[in-house]
Amino acid sequence: MKTTTKLSLLVSLFSIVAVMVLACSATADPNTNSPPTEDWVFESGGTVTISNKEWDIGYNITVTNGTSLKIQGCDWMMEGLDGETPIWIFADVESRLEIAQCTFDGEQGSTGFYIETRNTTIFANCEFTGLANNPRTGGGLSVFNCFADLSYVKLHNVHAMYGFYSFNSDVNISKSEFYDTDGTSAYFFVDSHVPDKEFSVHLVESEFHDAGQYGLHLNSYYNNGNVIFNCYYVKVYNIGISGI
Repeated sequence: MKTTTKLSLLVSLFSIVAVMVLACSATADPNTNSPPTEDWVFESGGTVTISNKEWDIGYNITVTNGTSLKIQGCDWMMEGLDGETPIWIFADVESRLEIAQCTFDGEQGSTGFYIETRNTTIFANCEFTGLANNPRTGGGLSVFNCFADLSYVKLHNVHAMYGFYSFNSDVNISKSEFYDTDGTSAYFFVDSHVPDKEFSVHLVESEFHDAGQYGLHLNSYYNNGNVIFNCYYVKVYNIGISGI
């Protein structure tokens, strides 16, 4: 066999091995054809869609490494099985979470659930019941340093300090209803040291009621920027301490 032929075979063999190594090293997301039997971590960097699933969820879901998770048309009972700690859905600063036309119910679970996101967040036509206290924020649904859009969302029977908690975020809430919250319906917290930094909170045609503490609470520490807080056709009533 000629030297050139041997060299060609070696190069081909090396290429095949390299492809196999790359294929094996690629991160695979969980199989979403059936409900989780362990904690799920989505980290492929791609887009994963879960549609039309009626599941009992007893494990944590984490979205990381630039992955986008879309949950559509699902009806989930959020169990919180360990009896002490709520389960969570968490999306990190590089990733994205979208939930549309879904019902998540933690009211009958042992400890409920909470949701925390750190990048673009879109919730549309959803109902969240029985959210629990996030130990980091005190919120049932928490967003950090991002844009969050909630439309036609019902958030109720919340066993947390805050039904909705936002930190340094631009928030749009429209045609939604937050009610039956142990603490405050919605809490908007700003803590920026950046001069001229601007955040916006837009509330449109929404109701916040039957909360143990406040309906709407806007708070700021050491803020050098501005907060634009707009309310249009918003109702706040049946509040324990103060509406706003």
